[in-house]
Amino acid sequence: MQWPRDGIPDHPASWRMATAKHLAADQYRRKVNLNCKLAIIAQQRSTTGSTESDPMATVDEDLDIAVHDDLLRLIFTA
Repeated sequence: MQWPRDGIPDHPASWRMATAKHLAADQYRRKVNLNCKLAIIAQQRSTTGSTESDPMATVDEDLDIAVHDDLLRLIFTA
């Protein structure tokens, strides 16, 4: 923020409006970028023939693996 360093600008309302416009433009760009990435992921999934309905299923299975007591003790010791 520049106000503490440079002081209050001559037209604070204009500065706030410009900031709001920049934030809105950034949010729009992020949304467009996300939609493009999701389209690429969907296209890759369709070309690989992946039939898995839940992409997190393998992660869930990995989380269900029991942690041995020695490993758990090591984690808490560290």
